[in-house]
Amino acid sequence: MRKAFNEDVGKELSETNQKILDGQATKIVRALFSVDEFHMDNDGIEGSLEFQKAFTKGALKDDEHRSLRDLRLFERVFKYRCSYLIYSDVFSHLPDELKSRVLTQIHGVLTNAALWPDFDYLTSSERHRILNILESTYPDWPFPKT
Repeated sequence: MRKAFNEDVGKELSETNQKILDGQATKIVRALFSVDEFHMDNDGIEGSLEFQKAFTKGALKDDEHRSLRDLRLFERVFKYRCSYLIYSDVFSHLPDELKSRVLTQIHGVLTNAALWPDFDYLTSSERHRILNILESTYPDWPFPKT
C-alpha cells in the first residue's frame, strides 16, 4: 500500500494519502451496505427453493441463525443490507490500512447512526442485527462485542 503511495513504510501516511484511503474505504462501505440498491416496487422476485437452499448453504450464522446471505426477495434482495462479500477472499486480502478503515467505518455506521446520514435507510434494529451477525461470524472482528 505504501509503495503505491510512494511513502516510507516506517512513517505515517501523509494527510492527503490518508484522505484518499478514507475515500476509498467509504466507497467500499457504501457498496457493502447497498446504498444505491434498486428498490423493487412490485411483489419482488421469486427464486426457486433449490436456488435459495443452494445460495444459503454454508452461510455463516449468528447465535439466532441469522446470516448476511438471508434472502428477502421483496422490496430488496437481502434481508440484512450488508453484503456477504465481506467474507470473501478479495475482502480479506485488502491491504491492512484500507481494510481497517473499512471495518472502522462499518462499525461506525452500525453503532453511531447520527454520524452516518447516508445510511439512514438502515433502521436501528437492522443495524443492531447486522452488528450481531458480524460480531458472531466475521473472523477477527476488531471491536468489542456489544
